[in-house]
Amino acid sequence: MPHIEDEPKKNSREKHNLQISSRELQINKPAAKTIQSPDGDIIDCVMFHKQPAFDHPLLKGHKLLNPPKIPRKHNQTRILNNKFQLWSLSGETCSEGTISIRRTKEKEILRATSIRKLGRTFNIIQKDSINNGHEDPPNGNWLLKFGSIFIEEIGYWPSSLFTHLNYKATTIQFGGEIMNRKSTGSHTSTQMGSGHFAEEGFGKASYFKNLQVMDSNRNLIPLPNLQVLASNQNCYNIKGGTNHFMGNYFYYGGPGKNDKCP
Repeated sequence: MPHIEDEPKKNSREKHNLQISSRELQINKPAAKTIQSPDGDIIDCVMFHKQPAFDHPLLKGHKLLNPPKIPRKHNQTRILNNKFQLWSLSGETCSEGTISIRRTKEKEILRATSIRKLGRTFNIIQKDSINNGHEDPPNGNWLLKFGSIFIEEIGYWPSSLFTHLNYKATTIQFGGEIMNRKSTGSHTSTQMGSGHFAEEGFGKASYFKNLQVMDSNRNLIPLPNLQVLASNQNCYNIKGGTNHFMGNYFYYGGPGKNDKCP
């Protein structure tokens, strides 16, 4: 017997598929060049002025600012290899005037709780081509840089996107975060960091070291009041300290679900 699909359901499905296709086109901008990553990702080289950040209404007509000077008294012990992303190991790069953006897949849109919310989290303006972030005092923009001496500039968030962060930050947080909805009735088995607890230390547990903040004079200084907090220490924990080698540091992480974290 031939299957006859209910017309309202068919129209609803077609409308949903159209929304997904439309959102996919909105997120994934036209690429001047495409790079295939070994892990299956597709990297699009998008013209700077067409990047998704400029879809934000507060960034319409935004004029790109030149990067500020490197903060004083920064740690110059070493420079990290700039090939910190798997796709760049092939030797292919995006040309000047374009930026590299990982292409969003249809299945990622389908997993999102709201099609409208997908892709609205980060409105950072990328520059030509995890991290150091600080404010640029003259204009209030928040900068994101990579490397131990701020050698790789990723981009910035314009001050127009903020209210309380227009001039300074009152709290700075480091660490990890796990979403635990207990959809199966038990704690998630998602690991934090390397999956090892903080007390397992160097070589096993993940860590942050040489933690610093920038003061009003653009000087990087050690954290004045490091406080550590773990919401469920049987699942993930944290251990902080200070020494000559690591400065202000903390180890953190854990396996998630285990005998003591059911």
